[in-house]
Amino acid sequence: MSKNSCPAIEGFRETCRRIIYSSLGESAGKAALLFMQRDLGRDPFDALWEDPRGVYCAMEKIFGRGVKVLVHILVAGINRERGLNISPERFLELMCSGNQSSVEEIRSIVKGTRNIR
Repeated sequence: MSKNSCPAIEGFRETCRRIIYSSLGESAGKAALLFMQRDLGRDPFDALWEDPRGVYCAMEKIFGRGVKVLVHILVAGINRERGLNISPERFLELMCSGNQSSVEEIRSIVKGTRNIR
C-alpha cells in the first residue's frame, strides 16, 4: 500500500493488478506498472484518483493505441470480479476527459458505489 493511498483504492488496485498480470504476464505487468509509476511520479492507482487523464497518457506512452484494448480488458475484469456493469467506452471517456466531474465519476467507480452505462 502506498503511504499516501486512499483506502478506497486498495481493493481496486489489487483487482487491477491481478487482471494486468493475467493479461500481460506477471513480468510485463510489473514492468508496465513500474514505467507508469516512473512517468507519474507515484503509484498509478493513487494517480488515477486525482488525475485519470494523466494515467491514461502514461498508459498510452507504454501501449500506444493498445491502451484502449487494455482498458477494455481491465473494465471487463473489474465487472467480472466485482459484479459491476461498467461500460468500457464510458470509462475511457472519463479517463480522457480530464474535467472534475469525470474525476468524481471515476472515484465513484473505484469506491464501487456506482455502475456506469
